Amino acid sequence: MSSQASYDVVIAGAGPAGAWALKHLPEGMSILLVDAADPLRSFRDNKLCGGMLTAQAQALLPELPLEIRAEPFKTKMEYHDVDTGVYARFPVDYANCRRNLLDEWLLRQALEAKGGDVEYSPDTRVSGLQADEEGVLVRLDEKREVKARRFFDCTGWRQFARRALGASLTPYFHALQAECS
Repeated sequence: MSSQASYDVVIAGAGPAGAWALKHLPEGMSILLVDAADPLRSFRDNKLCGGMLTAQAQALLPELPLEIRAEPFKTKMEYHDVDTGVYARFPVDYANCRRNLLDEWLLRQALEAKGGDVEYSPDTRVSGLQADEEGVLVRLDEKREVKARRFFDCTGWRQFARRALGASLTPYFHALQAECS
């Protein structure tokens, strides 16, 4: 490996969880934020999943810009189990948004809030982890290793750290969101 830097925190995943973690870390920490894609290129990386914000998530965020909102903006959730024929409506108010634009907006806010305390490395994959008593050795794209006191896995369903460290995985739950006219 050609290079080894050291950080207080390495965050894998720059979507909503990674942006939230970044924005709320204490000031003065050295932070590396990596993402396999680049949420700042939302025009390229369209996401179908996860565009529904619960009332709790909405309460934590400032008002969503109009371009992030999808119609119908306020909606309810329906559950359909094709195998069992179960159908249910949930009385939960969701805000419908364009996930790719939400990711970009949240990340820009987090990067702006942190200023020079963060190094952002898009198009970078975590390819290995090795924990020891001092922290975590993080391998990036098989090209370099960095040392971190803490590692935050914000990769969502990919659960990279759990796989790399041999922990059991969360069962999959498939959900679809679609715009219908």
